[in-house]
Amino acid sequence: MTKITGWHLSLRFPNEHDRTIFEIARHEFQNCRTPFAFGYENVANFDAYMNLLGNYRRGINLPTGHVPALFMLGEVEGTVVGRITIRMRLNEPLQRYGGHINYVVRPQFRGQGFAKAMLVAATDIARQLGLKKLLVCSSAHNLPARQVILACGGNFESKVTHDDGEVRDRFWIPLCSEDAETFKPSLPIQPVTLWEGSSLHH
Repeated sequence: MTKITGWHLSLRFPNEHDRTIFEIARHEFQNCRTPFAFGYENVANFDAYMNLLGNYRRGINLPTGHVPALFMLGEVEGTVVGRITIRMRLNEPLQRYGGHINYVVRPQFRGQGFAKAMLVAATDIARQLGLKKLLVCSSAHNLPARQVILACGGNFESKVTHDDGEVRDRFWIPLCSEDAETFKPSLPIQPVTLWEGSSLHH
């Protein structure tokens, strides 16, 4: 594990300077159930993937069955530690077991609070998008993911079985004050994406 202390995490959109880190991170996740970059194998190169992510942000020319989404990198002191995808709306499969949020932390940076930091920052972005609550799903066997979701105010709703047989837990994170009586973030809400890592562990 690569330890980073006294950190700040920000979420940002990828750009042309991220070509190398994308290749490295994609390799790190090549044997994982959840890839670093969904759909990368369906495009010709990095530039084409950047165009695809732009289409997702604008909600245009999307593959059948896909929804508008924001793909953002979690960055700490200039190092990309993970990524998070925020889907702007749900279709039937996402409503059932996909949810609004999908995130990964690079293997060497796990266990330091980066998943929670990305999810907390994403809830602020979701509020700015006008969403009232977020559906977040995780494998029923993924205890660390469950702990992150609960720590961010997630309320367990149900278990569902994916088409491949995996059992997934469904949680809703309320974003509106009238729905969020029990959700008290550990950090003050700031514009978009800046979070101080040390505060996440208090």
